[in-house]
Amino acid sequence: INITGKYMSERFTNSSNSDFLNEAILLDSKISKKVLKSLDLFLAVNNILDEDIEKESRYFKQGRTVTAGFKFSL
Repeated sequence: INITGKYMSERFTNSSNSDFLNEAILLDSKISKKVLKSLDLFLAVNNILDEDIEKESRYFKQGRTVTAGFKFSL
């Protein structure tokens, strides 16, 4: 199990410091399990709290996403 957290404080977007992005907390998690010698299964959840996070002014990061998959190695 892997859980990562990132705190993003208010950030100014222009040189006059009159426009800023709101603070946010981003939590992601991933769990993986080896089911065979050469096969791993995983499940990942990004933006667990479903925060509206502005990465840049007026460009929002997507909401909560869930990804499942496998890794096969020879």
